[in-house]
This record gives sequence, C-alpha cells and structure tokens, in this order.
Amino acid sequence: MRYILKAESYDRRGARGKLYCIIAGSAVLEQLKTLIPTKVKCEKAIIAIGGNDAWYGISDELFTKNLQEAIALIRTMGNKEIFLIPAFYSTVAASLDPTVSAPLPKVEKINVLINQVAEKEKVPVAAAGLAPLYENNVLKENLTSDGDHLNAEGLKIYRQALLQILQK
Repeated sequence: MRYILKAESYDRRGARGKLYCIIAGSAVLEQLKTLIPTKVKCEKAIIAIGGNDAWYGISDELFTKNLQEAIALIRTMGNKEIFLIPAFYSTVAASLDPTVSAPLPKVEKINVLINQVAEKEKVPVAAAGLAPLYENNVLKENLTSDGDHLNAEGLKIYRQALLQILQK
C-alpha cells in the first residue's frame, strides 16, 4: 500500500500495490497541483481538512472554491473514490487562544461548508470514525497534549478512521 501525504510518497510493501492519496493540511490545493505533473493515479483519495484551514481567515467563498477545485483536480487524476474528512476541533481552552487554534465556531462553519461542497460534488464526508475524538464537537482533553494536536492515543483513533475509509 502506498500513501501520498502532504505530497510525499510513503511505501508499505506487500499490500497489492494500490496507491491511496491522503492530502492533508492547509495547502491542499497547492499540494494537489504538485501531484498533477507526476500523473499519480490513486485508488482512493482522502482530503483531510485541518483546523488551521479555519484559522487562516480565508473567506467562506474562497474556501468553498478551493475545495471544489481540489475535488476537480483529483477527478482529473483518475481517482475512483474521493472522501472528505471534516476540520478538526480543538479543546475549548485552545480555541479561545488565537495563537494556538481556530475558534470552535469557525471550525463548525468550515465543516458546514465541507458538507455543502460534499453534497454538491457527491463526495462522502467520512466523519463517523473520528467521533471518538470528540465530545460535543470539542476535542477530548485526554487525546491531546496541547489542546490542538492529537497525542499518541488520538493518533491511533485517527489512523483507525483512515483505515476504515481505505477498506471500504
């Protein structure tokens, strides 16, 4: 199994040689543009939207346009399936500090936009596997070390959610 993560390729030998693309972070569109010339063809593609995408102050219109363009680019790469992962919530304390994380209401708004784009583009939002990370749309304190990023236990849950998507 091979993965593309932040435009880098990682190889895991012995898994039928399929390529899965996981594009994550605040520059999803830019990462995809670097993959186009390589003619990468992925079995499945996952676009993971980070909380930072809500943090950067991008307008709703531009966020929507960029996400639609990212989906269109992935489709030109010949991918069979595309999945979206919602933006990450942080703890309440972290969300109140703009030097640490995006405000929770902004993350919620980004997730509404993701769902709207997903519906329009007929792309599933794979949120169910991430549910154990949160309580009432707030990151659980025991799954983070800084209120914003996942700790080892949180990463186990996230990895399991990705594997659930890839095994569909």
